[in-house]
Amino acid sequence: MKKIDGKIVALSGVSSALSIIFTLCAIYIPYVTIACYVIAALCIALPFIKRSVIGGIFAYISSSLISFFVANINVLPFILFFGIYSIVEYLLDFRLFEIEKISKGIKYTINIAVKIVFYFAAFFAMFYLMKISLSDFVLFGIEWTLPLLLIAGFVFFVVYDFLYKKAYILMERTIIKRI
Repeated sequence: MKKIDGKIVALSGVSSALSIIFTLCAIYIPYVTIACYVIAALCIALPFIKRSVIGGIFAYISSSLISFFVANINVLPFILFFGIYSIVEYLLDFRLFEIEKISKGIKYTINIAVKIVFYFAAFFAMFYLMKISLSDFVLFGIEWTLPLLLIAGFVFFVVYDFLYKKAYILMERTIIKRI
């Protein structure tokens, strides 16, 4: 069994603590919810920069549990989407492409298929668990229908995926030398 480095444990703890802080900021500070969830998800990615899957999973689980005990159901967007997406993104975009036996076309197909399934699963899980009503989504006096909400959410997801990947690469280039 592989030993876990003390630096990875410490990095996972710091990552978890930062993630908890930003998750709670997302809940208790109005108008910055999505930005704080994104920063919390990027905090979860810190152990992944050191190529520690166990450290990243530990940071996600610990930050999710502690945040849930503090803020209950309000942290479900982080738990079901933003936080776990850090793990999914790392495994799909960085670990999957290290496998040499699979062709690039199949890797891209797997990558896209898993991300689409992830989006719909997270969307409906949040919709169901948070008991969200479509009447909660009124913009400019217009109630959004479920298909319109799914499409708008998917557009957000595609943009989020692209920007998350760029932010991860930027963090990797700048932080890897300092950790």
